[in-house]
Amino acid sequence: MFHRLPRLSLFPLLALVIAHAIPAAAQPFEGRLVLKLDNGLFQQMKTGDGKSATPKPLDLYATCESGKWTNVWGFARTFNVSIHLGDAVAGESSGDVIKLKVGLDVAPDNWIRGGRAEYDLDLKRSGETITGTFSGTFQPDGAQPRPVTGTVQGYTLPPNPVRPGFVPVQPGEHPRLLLRKADLPALRQRAQTPFGKAIIDVLRNSHDPVALGFMYQLTGDKTLAEKAWPETVKVMNNRDGGAFALGRFWGYRTNVVANTYDLCYDAWTADQKEVVENYLDEILDLCLNRKHRVGTVNWTPGSNYTVVIHGGNGVA
Repeated sequence: MFHRLPRLSLFPLLALVIAHAIPAAAQPFEGRLVLKLDNGLFQQMKTGDGKSATPKPLDLYATCESGKWTNVWGFARTFNVSIHLGDAVAGESSGDVIKLKVGLDVAPDNWIRGGRAEYDLDLKRSGETITGTFSGTFQPDGAQPRPVTGTVQGYTLPPNPVRPGFVPVQPGEHPRLLLRKADLPALRQRAQTPFGKAIIDVLRNSHDPVALGFMYQLTGDKTLAEKAWPETVKVMNNRDGGAFALGRFWGYRTNVVANTYDLCYDAWTADQKEVVENYLDEILDLCLNRKHRVGTVNWTPGSNYTVVIHGGNGVA
């Protein structure tokens, strides 16, 4: 005996078939690129016949977050020892294909002049590996632009992680470096523990401007911020290059001055803050654009000289 099957709608079945038949839309790239352009730059060398261009590799870094390309910079150790800042003029990605147009201000150092470089990058991802080609121009200062082309090798890194619940710093917010206003209730609770009380006793009697600024934030006592001011002035007035004139002390000083400024921002007068801002403008310009005036610094990024200077200046 045959039983009649109930009539079923074919719509869910058709929807399932169609969903499997249509490929999913390619996802744009999100993360960081670490690339090496094999002939990204060149040095012009005088020869008996005029000038020859010696190719130099370029390490290039870029980040894509929420579809926006940022943090473009480069480094070419066999070209010079400066860090080269840039921007992504245009960029698009689909699936494993990335196309990026980059402009780079090639900074000079004490020996090699800089210039301007522009590149069109055609890249392909395979897992974390990047391969591709580039074409563009490099124009040394005072010279004509010349074409540069070559291959690209590199890899990807995931986006920088963001702590759950993190609230971005708001324009004009202070303090924002060592701590933020929202951190103060928990810090005040910790200050009531035996260990916290011992630390507070040391900080309260300190002549360190950052310690005094921290105590001002913790207690709200403006006299502590007032005590931090002359100590900050002492740091700003110290203009020597430190032991052996190696220049690292500029990083320590800008770190101290910037953190104290941040902690005491609400307590200091407009004139006091302007003095600090003018000091930081001067010293950061010195370290970035007049490196020969800083001291006998090894400017290779990551050296035990440069990391201190850039670290302090980065905080400032």
